[in-house]
Amino acid sequence: MKTLKPLAHSAVVAAVWLGGGWRVFGPVMGPPYQPLVGTPTMIGPWTSGPVPLRTQVVPGVAIIRSSTGAPGLERITCANGLFLAVGGGVTATSQDGFHWAVHTVTNNAIVGWIKGVAAGTNNFAAVGNLGTNGVVQLSPDGVVWSQPVMLPSVQLGGVAYANGTYVAVGQSGGVSAVVTSSDGVHWNTRTFAGSGPLRAVTTGGGAFVAVGDAGTILTSANGLDWLTQVVPRTNISSVAYGNGLFVANEPYFGYGLTSTNGTNWVVTPPSGRPSSAPQWYSVAYGNGLFVGIDPNVDVSTNGVDWTTIWLHPRAEIYLTGVAYGAGTFDILVDGGGLFNVSPRAFLGWNAGTNGLLDLTLTGGWAGQSCRLQAATNLPASNWVDLLTFTNQGSVTPLHDPGATNYPRRFYRVAMP
Repeated sequence: MKTLKPLAHSAVVAAVWLGGGWRVFGPVMGPPYQPLVGTPTMIGPWTSGPVPLRTQVVPGVAIIRSSTGAPGLERITCANGLFLAVGGGVTATSQDGFHWAVHTVTNNAIVGWIKGVAAGTNNFAAVGNLGTNGVVQLSPDGVVWSQPVMLPSVQLGGVAYANGTYVAVGQSGGVSAVVTSSDGVHWNTRTFAGSGPLRAVTTGGGAFVAVGDAGTILTSANGLDWLTQVVPRTNISSVAYGNGLFVANEPYFGYGLTSTNGTNWVVTPPSGRPSSAPQWYSVAYGNGLFVGIDPNVDVSTNGVDWTTIWLHPRAEIYLTGVAYGAGTFDILVDGGGLFNVSPRAFLGWNAGTNGLLDLTLTGGWAGQSCRLQAATNLPASNWVDLLTFTNQGSVTPLHDPGATNYPRRFYRVAMP
């Protein structure tokens, strides 16, 4: 049986038939499902947890707090319809980014301090460090892992895959190191004198781009031949590709970097950015949006103009990884927590003619298959599907012709 998840911030609408007309309370947040007046200022629904989130409401974006159920997870990716989070000797997998299965394997478990994970054609590859050596492991399902391949005197920081080549990056002897493989078993190491340790790598637009300390940027079309350059006054910690654009960030002073080809970069200094210039350590792209994390959560459509949607409340909260898939960004929080960042979607209502109740869904992912559901009481465990529809992204009209058969009814939108 496929599990449904509420469409991000599709607040429940409570409709009550009174004296020949509809009275609608809502949107209703839950639990405890208290009616709110006007636009909600907090995002929900929430799971239990010791730290309340303080959220700036940004049009078009919502944050939902949930959990993977596994402490110690360090990195996350999503590919081929599967979210995979790894670290602490365990892995967790999810098909929708909301409901997770935790896997603890006695034999063939993942080892080391994980610094990056990526999906190849038939396997996931996780890279990290064990003592003074780099370590690489493969898994077809994110559960059972191969015996570790040890890379002597190499410390790894990230991994990417494209065109039949795994590219892992890091440092050896204090300079840039790039380790490549066509099968994930046999690896070749190259070092680049005069360049700093590499922290992250991504692929897109026909190129691999690796970034690191001392402004180091390496670019390659095939993972074998590399162009090395330096952007002064920067230590670059993260890079992502989306919509024809590479986006990177310097986390200490807030420099932003963008490039259309991975070779020619535009650097935006802190003085040219908002006063709260994002200083994130990891970034991901999905469905027209870049999301950067740690210490805050920031979003951007162009890699230059950023808006903070979550303010870091306490020093002991750490965000460790971000990935996009299944219509949501999943952000790992140390201790097993998880944030889901998705477009906001609201249910509105209209008292239609002849006692009909007209509903409207505003926002959410355009093109997403959704279900309008109803229940007679809250909290409800027996939501009933009324209809399946495709979200139009702006305003989608919905109708419940059977609404007058009930003294009261609650509505929500879910997506498979």
